[in-house]
Amino acid sequence: MKKELILKDGTQIKVNRLERPQLLLDENDDPIVLFAACSIDNAYPKQDGGTFNVQIPLKKVRVK
Repeated sequence: MKKELILKDGTQIKVNRLERPQLLLDENDDPIVLFAACSIDNAYPKQDGGTFNVQIPLKKVRVK
């Protein structure tokens, strides 16, 4: 996965970290959202809370 986020308006944001993936499952155990910890700049030397979580909605794709 590229280390970038694409916003609803099409804006692309390059990030330094995109890690700790977790999935939210629906009632049928199908994944619907991918959560990840993120930072735009290198978070290790910082202590200002420059990290955040992102929620990436997933689309269901049918496999033939």
